[in-house]
Amino acid sequence: MKSFLRFVALSGGGWLLDCGLLLAMTHLGMPLGGANFISSATAALTVFLVSRYLVFAPTTDAVWSRAALYLAYQNIGILAASLLIGPASAWAAGIAEWAGHHLSAQLASFFGKVFITPPQLVANFLVSRYLIQHFQRPIHHA
Repeated sequence: MKSFLRFVALSGGGWLLDCGLLLAMTHLGMPLGGANFISSATAALTVFLVSRYLVFAPTTDAVWSRAALYLAYQNIGILAASLLIGPASAWAAGIAEWAGHHLSAQLASFFGKVFITPPQLVANFLVSRYLIQHFQRPIHHA
């Protein structure tokens, strides 16, 4: 449980990086799905590499192959989230309208990100822990 809480705290920083990049790219006119993919991949790799030292017992073997496997896993999750962030943002805007408020496109995007984050967080912890602690490349001795 302690490692999960440390991962959540670290992921919170990664999430802030992710949201900052997402908002900056959408402000510059990049499409929401593409911006989410780039911001999420950047933050995910950063959290994975840092959590290797701060959350899990670091290993010395296959760091970059583990990171590549994690990014391959993330590509699937990020693609799904990038497809869902538009409807989640529209849903957030609809709730705000129903309550008598108007959300800007960036604020609706932010709330869409908030809705899709919790399931990703749990899955990311489980996959990170597996790849860092349990996935071992065979060691060949000469």
